[in-house]
Amino acid sequence: MNLFDKIADALKRREDLDLRMAEQEKERFFDKLCGRLATPEPTPETRQAATCRLRLSLAAGTGSCEHDEYILDPAVSADYTVGRGVPTGSTEDTRRIFILDNESDPSLAKRNGSVSRVHAQIFFDKTEWLLVRTPGAGITSYSVSEDEGSHRLLAEGDGLTLRPGMRIFLGKEKVCLTIR
Repeated sequence: MNLFDKIADALKRREDLDLRMAEQEKERFFDKLCGRLATPEPTPETRQAATCRLRLSLAAGTGSCEHDEYILDPAVSADYTVGRGVPTGSTEDTRRIFILDNESDPSLAKRNGSVSRVHAQIFFDKTEWLLVRTPGAGITSYSVSEDEGSHRLLAEGDGLTLRPGMRIFLGKEKVCLTIR
C-alpha cells in the first residue's frame, strides 16, 4: 500500500470513527435521560488506541505553540495538521497543532514565521503515526532522532513513522517538536 492509499484509508477511518462517536454520544444522552448510568466496556479499538497515543511537545526557545503539549490520540482523530496560524475556537482547531502566527516575542515570531500555514500532516495508519510533508509547504521539514547522525530530510509528499524520542524540526528556523 503506497503512502497516498494509507492517507485515504486514514481519512475513511476518521469518518467511521466520527460516526461511531456520534452514536455513542446519542446512547449516553438517552442513558442519562432515562436515569441509567452506563459504563462502557473497553472495546479492542479503544484498548489499541490507548497504546497508540503519542505526545508532542515544543522544545523551549525554538518557537511558540498554542499548547505546551499535544496528545495524538487515534480515538480523537486519525489526522492532524501542523502549521502556522491563530486558533479560531472552531472544532477543527482540535485537529491542528498551531505554531503561533501572533507571537509578540520578536525572536520567537521569526522562528514561527519560517513554518508554512499547512506545513505537515500527521496520520494514524492502524498501528503507527506517520508525518507527511505537505506538498507546496515551500520550506524544508526534517526529523532528527535521538541517535547521533540519523538526520533525515523530507521531500514534498515524503513521510516517516513517528516514534518516541524523535525530534521534528519545522522550517528553516527549526521550530522543534519532541515526540514522547
